[in-house]
Amino acid sequence: MYDPNYRTPRSVEMNIGVQREIRRGMVVSADFVRNVQTHYFLGIDENHTGDIHYFNKAAAQQAIASTLSHCGVSTVDQGIQACPGLYPGGGGASMVDFANNGLTSSADFDRPCGVLFGYPCAFPGINSNAPPLPFFKPIGRSVYNGFGSHRT
Repeated sequence: MYDPNYRTPRSVEMNIGVQREIRRGMVVSADFVRNVQTHYFLGIDENHTGDIHYFNKAAAQQAIASTLSHCGVSTVDQGIQACPGLYPGGGGASMVDFANNGLTSSADFDRPCGVLFGYPCAFPGINSNAPPLPFFKPIGRSVYNGFGSHRT
């Protein structure tokens, strides 16, 4: 979606140079270049999914407890060492296992976590019932300055 305050991207380039013949056959030149680009699009998630400011401690604890339950262990350290419920052949739980149980944000799945897991994510964003809401905003700015000199 595009921001309703659309602005056309633009670029302004400025060049200035000085060239001087010091003696016959010897020329010195110095050039300065500046390029400024403004209003190019940057995608901003207006729901701020994954933002630590909207951390849900209860959902994080639920995700950890659910992962440990699936592993068949009682502590995170035990789950990291070995997770027989998920990996009977050996191997411990990883961050992916915890994320699959809700220790994540809806940005990873592009839809609300309640739809995925039936319970909230640990990092739901402003509205936990909404997916990420990316808007393209004309807020980008880039500046390049260059200086060069040459003697022939």
